[in-house]
Amino acid sequence: FNFLGMDTHDIPKVELHAHLGGSLPDDVIFQLMQQKGIGDQTARMSEVKLTTGEQRTMEECFKLFSIIHEVTDTLDTIKAITTKVIETFAEENTIYLELRTTPRRLEGTGTDKYVEAVLEGINQATTKCMTKLILSINRANPLSDAEETVSLAKKYFGRGVVGVELSGNPYRGNFSTFVPILTEARKSGLPISLHFAEAVNPTEVEEMLDFAPERFGHACFLTENATKRLRESKIPIELCLTSNMLTNSVKSGRWEDHHFGQWWNEGHPVCLGTDDRGVFSTSLTNEYKKAMEHFDLKHCDLLTMCTRAVEYSFASAEEKGLLKQQLLGWGEVNLPE
Repeated sequence: FNFLGMDTHDIPKVELHAHLGGSLPDDVIFQLMQQKGIGDQTARMSEVKLTTGEQRTMEECFKLFSIIHEVTDTLDTIKAITTKVIETFAEENTIYLELRTTPRRLEGTGTDKYVEAVLEGINQATTKCMTKLILSINRANPLSDAEETVSLAKKYFGRGVVGVELSGNPYRGNFSTFVPILTEARKSGLPISLHFAEAVNPTEVEEMLDFAPERFGHACFLTENATKRLRESKIPIELCLTSNMLTNSVKSGRWEDHHFGQWWNEGHPVCLGTDDRGVFSTSLTNEYKKAMEHFDLKHCDLLTMCTRAVEYSFASAEEKGLLKQQLLGWGEVNLPE
């Protein structure tokens, strides 16, 4: 059912795939560059600007993060940008957000101080958007970093941290290297999400399916056998329409050919995310609009997807119950039978 006059902005949203640094709005990056006196802001800014319609490869997108990395180099900045990103999501009625970030060593301190800064930023946000933290393992970094990240996740589990994920440049590192530490995380009760099939790598895809995490992200390049296995696994997929289109992860370049349509129509567990809303100049509102425009979803479908996404989230059972009540209540008021 589509309620005339309603915009996708009005729908309460659930975001399970958002990277902290990549979610920074361009104007915030520009402001930070000015504050820190980093080079020619206008020239450098052209490197991070990405507007709808531009085509940029995944490799180029990863280059953008070096600038973001450069301007987010203090704990106070990390705290401030965390709050800002949450506020940006809250402005479009996001009621639940899982932010993910790779712990860093800043100002001569340990990675624990970075995690604490992000958690403080979450606590300082005065919005109604429930926000949790997933700690990211960067596959391009040494195994020792991954071990430290899992140790931090264990330390702060239940104190704002809800899980771990493996991400980073898919052309670097091997998934098999991280299986032992991810297994350790799993034994500790930490839920796991994996960036999955972002590049053509059939062997790794099969290894990830064997590992069977709580969620997969992207799932762009799958063989027929991998597709069959994923279908049978019923493992939820975090799908990012704009991100995949702008990184040329959809072979035809047509929105209608994005694999969201296939998985949604099959009834497979899926949710929509922004990935890096700042880098890709998008929003959850925009992702939902694309789903309506290209895959014929209705407002009730989007609400159903969000309600299911709550179940796929790493929130507690009690928190899931509260979020579902919120979504149900909104639907009863705004989506007539």
